[in-house]
Amino acid sequence: MKVLHICKMTGVAGAETHLLYLLDELRKTGLDAEVVALTEPGNPVETFFEQAEAHSIPARREVIRAALDPTLPGRLRRLIHAGGYDIVHTHLIHADLHGALAVLGSDRPHLVTSRHNDDRFRHTWPSRVLNRWLWQRVDHGIAVSNWVRSFSITEEGAPRERITTVHYGLDPGELPAPPDPRTGAGSPREALAARLGIKPSDALLGTVCRLVPQKGIDHALRAFWYVAKAFPTAHFVVTGDGPERPRLEELARGLEMDPRVHFLGWRDKPYDIIAALDGLVVPSQWEGFGMVLLEAMALRVPIIASRVSAIPEVIVDGQTGILVTPGDEDALASAISLFLEDPYLAQEMGSAGRERLESHFTLSHMVEGVRAVYDTVLA
Repeated sequence: MKVLHICKMTGVAGAETHLLYLLDELRKTGLDAEVVALTEPGNPVETFFEQAEAHSIPARREVIRAALDPTLPGRLRRLIHAGGYDIVHTHLIHADLHGALAVLGSDRPHLVTSRHNDDRFRHTWPSRVLNRWLWQRVDHGIAVSNWVRSFSITEEGAPRERITTVHYGLDPGELPAPPDPRTGAGSPREALAARLGIKPSDALLGTVCRLVPQKGIDHALRAFWYVAKAFPTAHFVVTGDGPERPRLEELARGLEMDPRVHFLGWRDKPYDIIAALDGLVVPSQWEGFGMVLLEAMALRVPIIASRVSAIPEVIVDGQTGILVTPGDEDALASAISLFLEDPYLAQEMGSAGRERLESHFTLSHMVEGVRAVYDTVLA
């Protein structure tokens, strides 16, 4: 079986990280899996290709010059024809559209799409019309959560019988962290505390994400403002970058919290930062899945997150973390305070999260699910 994955990339975030894990494992099962990254001019996404090369994943670029690039389907068609692929598997809207156009009018290869999110633009009528056209040309779809599957059916017109849920998966062994990563000499906690100029014993919360409105980081900062009054040694780290960063930095200054809030910029592999935290805060306004949730669970870091979209499929409220109403800053502050008041409870939730990862969100479950979809399509 020979499969070509196509994905539009501007960096290495959740979908791209998932793709690296998936292709690496698919190739270990004997499947010939390759990837084409659609990259913008001037942004070659070198980090993705470095990581692909490290895992011996065949990867190449095709430049996409606009949301609809009239030259791209032809270039992809020639590449697909030369490669003799059985399946073309697309990820995210730009790859879905150009990939579908590339195989239009051909009996082979089969077309599979992965749906990773429930972005707000997908509610608009142009997007709904486009996706209904795309679903008529897709042999089968994979949704990364039951929420996204339901969304794809109701909002995009996906045929119920042709879309299957396959959750993201993660091997904890992929994350280079010791069994107890937040304590001890040379630990991630000690290293991050030294970098921030604080004590390792100081409370440390944080978030890891693209800095875009969807992630709701402004709510986290305002919630932390309440927490900081009661916990004078608590600090908050924001790991990531994006168009919201200047506004968020100004918000922290306006709340007079800039000595207590630390913006660390983008990290392609932020595992050492996650491992150093007393709790990961994920105040998203919507979320198709959230790979960072699995990364925190693998590192036994408890999670405070919004009760929205697919997050309740991953986090069991009160057992592996705390879920709050999106945008409810009082509830978010109370949840953060609970972790700081009761470190033992937070530790128990972190350990429960690791157990849930190992039982529900393994790489083997993910690969088996994707292989089953491929087998169904080819049959």
